[in-house]
Amino acid sequence: MNAIAKGRFNFIFKRHFLIPPSQLKKRKYLEDLGLTKLEQIEMLNYFEEEFNIRFSEQDEKRIKTIDDTISILEKYLNYNNSQLKIG
Repeated sequence: MNAIAKGRFNFIFKRHFLIPPSQLKKRKYLEDLGLTKLEQIEMLNYFEEEFNIRFSEQDEKRIKTIDDTISILEKYLNYNNSQLKIG
């Protein structure tokens, strides 16, 4: 993830869930950060709005950890970037 995307990623956790970047360990489960199921859905909505993407239902179900979140988010960002280069 590039520095700008990483900053926006960290900002979402800090602003909306009061979780500082220092607590976002890659293998840490979202529930371990204190995020309820509803907050996890809200988190995905924030990412969709912030990065102008739409997660598939299958990918939403796969997100359990910070590492999952980053990996799937990168997939969508890379896809969007490749679409921009083609057009």
